[in-house]
Amino acid sequence: MITNEQLVQWHKEFEFEREQGTHPTFHYWEDFLRWRQHRPMQRKIVIPDFDGPQDHLYEDMLGWQYENKQEVKSSVSRVLFETYVIDWAHNFSFYYVDNDTFYGFHAQGNPIYFKKLERDRSQPYIGWQCEGNPHPRDGEEILGVYEVPEDSDDETAWRTMWDTIKINGKSLEEVIQRSYIILLSL
Repeated sequence: MITNEQLVQWHKEFEFEREQGTHPTFHYWEDFLRWRQHRPMQRKIVIPDFDGPQDHLYEDMLGWQYENKQEVKSSVSRVLFETYVIDWAHNFSFYYVDNDTFYGFHAQGNPIYFKKLERDRSQPYIGWQCEGNPHPRDGEEILGVYEVPEDSDDETAWRTMWDTIKINGKSLEEVIQRSYIILLSL
């Protein structure tokens, strides 16, 4: 078993060789990467007790997750949004950290609704305060209604959504990067 001290020493040797302009051996690099992969990750808490006691919302949980990027085979936020909401008609709900609000897209029909989601503030934890259901209901604040043409090659509808939706002056891409996605489903 490789100890942490060995890996630290190998990393120092690797850095020394790199500074000297010599090529570090593969051995050092491979061991260093293994060490980095298994060391405890320093996670930044964005909201403590978000989904229950000691169930925090961490910075690395915001935005599109690895699984989403793998499924769509892209890391471009616009492409992920287009694929999930327009092409696959997935409902999409998220909690925007910067203004403490839940939002949702109801995409299972035409038109697509973008709305502020209802919230039950009597619940003790933020994660429990919204069920994430973006289906339109009476009395809810609809922020946008977008018609999607039958011709799926027409990019006008999703580009209109993507380009025009602003929350507190921020683009949808910036908002999603600072949001916790709570629902992404049919």
